[in-house]
Amino acid sequence: MSLVSAIGGSFPCYMGGLTSLLGTGFFVLDAADEKAAGIFHIPLTGTLEKIAFRTSNVVEGDTLKIRLESVNAGDFKPSGTLLVANAEGTQATPTANTTFWVALNSGAGVSVTAGTPAAVVIQWDDFAGEGGDGDVDILYTVGGTNPGIFPYAANFETGAGDWAAVLSSPNFGLQYSGGDIRPIPGGFPAVTTPIITFSNASDPDEIGNILQVPIPLTAYGASGIIDNDSDIEIKLYDTDGTTVLATALMNKNHRGTGNPRAFKAVLDTPVDLLKDVNYRITYKPTEAVNIRVAQINATDDGANKGLDGLEGRSLWHRTEKSNPGDVWTETDTSVVMLNVLFSQLDDGTGGAGGGLLMANKRGNKQ
Repeated sequence: MSLVSAIGGSFPCYMGGLTSLLGTGFFVLDAADEKAAGIFHIPLTGTLEKIAFRTSNVVEGDTLKIRLESVNAGDFKPSGTLLVANAEGTQATPTANTTFWVALNSGAGVSVTAGTPAAVVIQWDDFAGEGGDGDVDILYTVGGTNPGIFPYAANFETGAGDWAAVLSSPNFGLQYSGGDIRPIPGGFPAVTTPIITFSNASDPDEIGNILQVPIPLTAYGASGIIDNDSDIEIKLYDTDGTTVLATALMNKNHRGTGNPRAFKAVLDTPVDLLKDVNYRITYKPTEAVNIRVAQINATDDGANKGLDGLEGRSLWHRTEKSNPGDVWTETDTSVVMLNVLFSQLDDGTGGAGGGLLMANKRGNKQ
């Protein structure tokens, strides 16, 4: 294999594109004709079996209909017509603060083609059919991800007579046959976005991600979203979870704002990472003063693979410990906003590039 220059890249790349804390807003569905939607491109050709959505407040949980619709050619708004026959399902009496995975076509799924413009639309199945008028809040993502152009979230309100786009990302999950959850580029898979707070006096006092990279690469830095009122060590660990391959120091006095914002830091030495091998990258505060760190939580309907709906998939998830000798603990439904910046990628050609790529502290190939 051969490493070639790719300075400026990040993985997972959606983290590298954030500028501030990720949050969630919601569309209120409390009238018969109100709807919430996300407009996007189908990411994969195959059988789409389920669509996920996330609620916030629920005042009255009437039955919702979840539809996969085509979009108008002229204005790219939901057309009101199913993308393919039977591309819909229902969710009875939704509860608050819950992720629901809704089966399409009575569980048989529907065939979809990559690159096709589509819209997930959530609307009432029978607004007053269960003894009361419905009132449910459907989450979309806001904050550092607002793409503005595409994909985007939209809502249809009573009296407006048309769809209105918002500068935020869709927050719907897509599950294909075999339980394969796939990312919507620029979207999120029905997530919540909590802020975690900890210091060197906390338990745990070191939090980050266990990770795998999809191809061999050279990591030279890290990026994420933090509010560091304490100095922080960012540590990149080898596969044993003990050996620190590289470190970056984030000084609390060296920042352009006291608000939570994006950072990029350079490691003290570049590190070559193998594919399909577990590493860890973490935040370690050095003071008894809390830092704030962005996190994403994603759940599914049983297999704990909700993070497959993000780049990095479930192979990139939260890890933590309290003391140097402690065992690492993982949470496979959460990912901390901390990634790697890379300067080289394997071009896949082999031969002249040298031998086996091994990770070591000097970032040399062995």
